[in-house]
Amino acid sequence: MVANFGGGSFDSHLWIHAPRGDGEPYDLADGAAERMEALCLLWQAGEGVPSWLDARRDKLIAWASTGNGECIYWWNARGQASADDWPVAVQSIDGDWEVFEMSSSDLLLAWVTGCLRTELLSADFAHFSHSFSHYDGRILE
Repeated sequence: MVANFGGGSFDSHLWIHAPRGDGEPYDLADGAAERMEALCLLWQAGEGVPSWLDARRDKLIAWASTGNGECIYWWNARGQASADDWPVAVQSIDGDWEVFEMSSSDLLLAWVTGCLRTELLSADFAHFSHSFSHYDGRILE
């Protein structure tokens, strides 16, 4: 996905994090590490760990966020080798979680086309023009 699009936003709402470069405001690696550290601190402070997550073995890698505050992760459960096999987990700003047994590309397509059944991943502020805006200002429609 990043190889095809780079970093930027789908419909001015769902922001894809990419490796730092050419004006990228979000760095995929740094952002994912910071987000995981924040989750660990919250869990150590007593916030509930999602029941589906083995916090000792599984990894959550933040790869996108929304203008509404949701964070979107790849869930590397039990050390699956291929990222194509990783489900997608969404965390709301309130700390609620949803898991989607689909690839990140499939999730994005379902969200943009309005086919994603979700309680958490908002579209409140999305401009469904079916466009992708690069961080450098280029727009794909």
